[in-house]
Amino acid sequence: MTSKSAPVSPERSLSGVQMLQRTFSSFGNSSKYGSLSGSTDNDERIQPLEMLLEAYFIAIDHTLNTLLSLKEYIDDTEDFINIKLGNIQNRLIQFELLFTAATLVAAVFATVAGIFGMNFETSVFDYSTGFHLVLVITGIACVSLYFSLLFYFRYKKVLPA
Repeated sequence: MTSKSAPVSPERSLSGVQMLQRTFSSFGNSSKYGSLSGSTDNDERIQPLEMLLEAYFIAIDHTLNTLLSLKEYIDDTEDFINIKLGNIQNRLIQFELLFTAATLVAAVFATVAGIFGMNFETSVFDYSTGFHLVLVITGIACVSLYFSLLFYFRYKKVLPA
């Protein structure tokens, strides 16, 4: 009788189980102290033992093959998970790269705004459109810097096309 948790395989033959049952039944019928008639009696007693050992070998070999295939399935699953995690990690790094470039652009814009927020005299404030002109030029420079960084990262194949 096989257990419900044991893996079922089409390779498993019932001949090994039948061989075990036949061997056990021949042990139950034989007496503990057999006759000492000679080598033919020893051969008759050794033959069921050999059959029993052969049945055990078949069962152990089947178990070993099952365990090896399970180990291979586990290794394949682990490799698949590592590939998926590596792919997700690469996408996160690309996303981080885009945010870093945007942070650099924002820092450049904040630096220009900080310089114009200081209390010093400059000729830019003499013109009514001077401050707006500086903002537009800085904005265009920041946008061009961001797109040039994106182009550079795609050229170096850090980001997908």
